[in-house]
Amino acid sequence: MHVLKVMDDLAGEPAVKTEAPDPEALRHILQRLAEEASTLGIDLVDIAGAIQDMAGMSARHASAFDRVTRTALSIAETNRSVAVSLRETDRTAAGARHMLKESADRLTGSVVEIGHMVQSSNEIGTEIADFSKSLADVDNIAEEISTIARQTRAFPD
Repeated sequence: MHVLKVMDDLAGEPAVKTEAPDPEALRHILQRLAEEASTLGIDLVDIAGAIQDMAGMSARHASAFDRVTRTALSIAETNRSVAVSLRETDRTAAGARHMLKESADRLTGSVVEIGHMVQSSNEIGTEIADFSKSLADVDNIAEEISTIARQTRAFPD
């Protein structure tokens, strides 16, 4: 940048003078050019260093981005595996729900049938009790017949 300033400073002076060049002025111009050239080299070295620093930073950023990308891809693969497992679990749970419903339906039917069996058993019990009472009545009648028969034998005709 300093070189451009020197060039601007020199641009105001005519390129060709009609009189002979002043050696002192030429020395002054050359000295300024040398000073600017030396600072230009330092500036170029600073710029090259900054470029190298930026290149190193860019390489670190690229490496970090690569790690982040690989991590994101790994997470995506894990999520896909979890989704597949969840679908399988859902299918298995649906099958289990279906089997549980069938079992519940069978149990409900069994409870109804057991209720019928209990009712039938109660009816059979009632019939047996009635039959037992009838047998007791027959036994009483047989006892009375036996008593009458004994009495009849006791009185011969």
